[in-house]
Amino acid sequence: MGVYARERQKRLERQKAARKRIIIGLTVASTVVVVGGLCLYLFFGPLQGNSVVATVGGIDITADDVSPMIRQAEEKFRSENPDIFQVGNVEPNADFKGGLTIAEAIRQKAVRLAAVTLLLAQEAERLDISLSDEDFKELEEEISGIREQTNAQSTGGFQKALSEAGYRNENHLKINSQTNGLAQNVLKAIMDDPEEFAKFENLMEPEIIDDAEDRANEILARIRDGEDFDTLMFEYSEDPGLSEYPEGYTFGPGEFVSEFEETTRNLEIGEIEMVESQFGYHIIKRIEPDLEGRGSDEELLGAKHILISAANVPTLEERKGAAIRQGFETMVEEAEIKYAPILNRITVAL
Repeated sequence: MGVYARERQKRLERQKAARKRIIIGLTVASTVVVVGGLCLYLFFGPLQGNSVVATVGGIDITADDVSPMIRQAEEKFRSENPDIFQVGNVEPNADFKGGLTIAEAIRQKAVRLAAVTLLLAQEAERLDISLSDEDFKELEEEISGIREQTNAQSTGGFQKALSEAGYRNENHLKINSQTNGLAQNVLKAIMDDPEEFAKFENLMEPEIIDDAEDRANEILARIRDGEDFDTLMFEYSEDPGLSEYPEGYTFGPGEFVSEFEETTRNLEIGEIEMVESQFGYHIIKRIEPDLEGRGSDEELLGAKHILISAANVPTLEERKGAAIRQGFETMVEEAEIKYAPILNRITVAL
């Protein structure tokens, strides 16, 4: 039996067990409130990992599927709603929109994220894909590394780290990692198969051409032609520290990336040159260092610079992967989604 078949069988067994627990729960651990013929079942006790918290297109989504996605869902929610988080602390139960609180919106987003992963993993059976022995070995090594690191670095160690990441225990992490690994294998298989990828090709974002070098050379030419360095710096530099250091930087050996330091060191005071680093293109003007607060024995340099950031250009593989994920996200958004009341028992801390 393949990995997907085993996981599917486990899922069916969990669903049967869950239904049995619900029937028992109705008789011994629930309160039934009848309002206009509608029965609302309010369950008590801890939320079980295999409790079905939503269905997406008929696919059961369990608490174990959703809880590890909460943090990712929160990050996405923050990026999509930056205005909400500009006021300082945000209460999870504050109203959002559509009748939802912020916490409820994040939980529902986590459900949809989990559904995308499960849909991808489900394609493994159709494409005859499974996790290899090497895949299992890598997953075990990764978990072992996390265990050693967290046990060494923090109070509470591995168990606390698991809880904070939304995992009940190590086995929960292993199963979730296997599902994610299977989804990644499916993603790669679709990317590598022209016939399969053709279904998603129209969703690919256009290729980004990185023109950072051309823009930097154009600014450098304007400086060479006599335009004021500082004026161009304040207009074009993408240096996040410019507002704090408008008069330039004073730095010693090893404080800046090596390309920046070496180029500055090779310049005379007032000379200008351009160099590329991991951050983009730096048009550097060497200046006298500001010695205030610095030891006189330090080998200090002074520089202003105009930073033109290199674009974070996605590779072809990244663009193809994003297109496939967008396709599956669209499937989830277009599916009938039913959220169970117990979904709201999954913690969202913010």
